[in-house]
Amino acid sequence: MKSQVRREKAVVTLTYNAVIERHGDGWIGWIRDVPGVNCQEKTRAALLKTLRVTLAEALEFQQAGALRTSDEDFLEAAVHELGRSHLRSDPW
Repeated sequence: MKSQVRREKAVVTLTYNAVIERHGDGWIGWIRDVPGVNCQEKTRAALLKTLRVTLAEALEFQQAGALRTSDEDFLEAAVHELGRSHLRSDPW
């Protein structure tokens, strides 16, 4: 039996919030909504860049795992964020 995969085309932009703090001579941070995404760097800018890269890799890995465990016939549909906003000031 030939498997069928249907995908709806949509562009969804998600915003993830990083928790960052000074730690000794450097910075540590993590993405609170994605377990396992935590990093440390010497500068705040380097930390944010590393968090972005690590987050992208983690989401790619999660998606690949989800697709591997799916039945052969499935529909992949876009789901838009449900209006959760976080307004936080940047103390740094």
